[in-house]
Amino acid sequence: MFNIKRAVTPEEDKLLRTMASDPGTDDKTKKRALAVVSFLDARDLKVASSASGIAQATVRKILRDFDAGGWQASLSVSAPRGGDFLARYDQGFWAERLIRVYLERSRVFRPIPYGTSRSEPFTDMQTFRNYRVNEALLQAWSAGQRWKRPDLLLIPREVLRGGGGTDEWTPDLLHLDNSLCTE
Repeated sequence: MFNIKRAVTPEEDKLLRTMASDPGTDDKTKKRALAVVSFLDARDLKVASSASGIAQATVRKILRDFDAGGWQASLSVSAPRGGDFLARYDQGFWAERLIRVYLERSRVFRPIPYGTSRSEPFTDMQTFRNYRVNEALLQAWSAGQRWKRPDLLLIPREVLRGGGGTDEWTPDLLHLDNSLCTE
């Protein structure tokens, strides 16, 4: 009988279930997450293998990795496609920085980074992996909805000032659900 020792938090369970079912998840990650979720539900390797379409020996390895590294161990992170991907990504990041500088001049609105934009180039696989982890978290956060977020939000400076404070602080928008972002 195979078992895992890891205590799965409700947040980790939600992440895994989203990864296993969301159409935006790549197939390899989806199958790994489905294997873990199926095993957690049934505590049976055969059930997890059947549900995910992965051989039992591979499911056992996936579960060992999950036991050691949590939900992130189920992510499939291959290297970026190549120079064209990196060049386009860097051009987009450059354009976003340029528009932020321009929009910061507004007295009415302030641009706030919102999507999975980054502040450094992909110089190694760990940097790219961190980017992919953030994308997975964002995807789970908005499960059941279209999870792609805009790179920038224009927030009224009055909202940021709130009770007479300054508009220079940046709210933690990643943890506000849609109903709290209405204003």
